[in-house]
Amino acid sequence: MDEHRMVAILQEYGTERVLVNSAADWGRSDPLKTHKTGLAMLAAGFTESDVDTVLWHNPVEFYGQSGRLVLDDVAEAGETFAGNSVLRGERA
Repeated sequence: MDEHRMVAILQEYGTERVLVNSAADWGRSDPLKTHKTGLAMLAAGFTESDVDTVLWHNPVEFYGQSGRLVLDDVAEAGETFAGNSVLRGERA
């Protein structure tokens, strides 16, 4: 689904209980589709809060139901793994 169709759906049904994700796996895909959808939402008159709801709060609420989504274990600013700011693997 392209970002303009997603915006039309959001205009019709609202931002509650809707989330957007992008696949970068099978066949042709666009890992920046969420970003493009956010920009299209803003261009269509949605607020930054609406974009934040659809692209962050709704997914966190949905995936958080599993009990396995942990967001409080984010690396401290400046912390690195092998010189990279993206930490990987188990942390002691």
